[in-house]
Amino acid sequence: MLLQGQKVRLKPIETEEDQKSFLRSRNNPEAIGEFVNFEPMNWEAFQAFAKEWEKPPLDFNAFLIERNEDKKIIGWVVHYCSSIDFKGVPEIGYVINEPGERGKGYASEAAKLLVDYLFLTKMIVRIQAGTSIRNPSSMRVLEKLGFQKEGVLRKSYFLNGKYDDSVVLGLLREEWEARRK
Repeated sequence: MLLQGQKVRLKPIETEEDQKSFLRSRNNPEAIGEFVNFEPMNWEAFQAFAKEWEKPPLDFNAFLIERNEDKKIIGWVVHYCSSIDFKGVPEIGYVINEPGERGKGYASEAAKLLVDYLFLTKMIVRIQAGTSIRNPSSMRVLEKLGFQKEGVLRKSYFLNGKYDDSVVLGLLREEWEARRK
């Protein structure tokens, strides 16, 4: 199943080549950017992780972001359950792999496609996302979709060898429905 937008489409990670593309991006510090922990993983460790994706409590799902004009993979989006306490509340994340492709609306459209997919296919009441307090670009992506800042978690984000504050943003089903009308 592909999720199609005007600029991008989301392609489920299904084949070994899809997995390798995701892993290459994840293992490239420039691709993941300064606000995602860089923890390189070898192929064997990645395969073990991939086998755990769909099992509770993680329920991890990833999609590659393909640019429509040339089918080039430019990033990925994920949704997962971040905590056993929040079972049924998906958290989303996104990365545009190439710094030169950031700021062109690809992350916003990919995140919108994912949010719409989640609300249309799952009986959920909210979606949440977290990011470093120092990442205004990610916050803007979420705010464009109607997410609201819900709080700051002090020293909750371990990044590049130090603790940083993170911000949690949430979108309720009724807010999403009102925006679609």
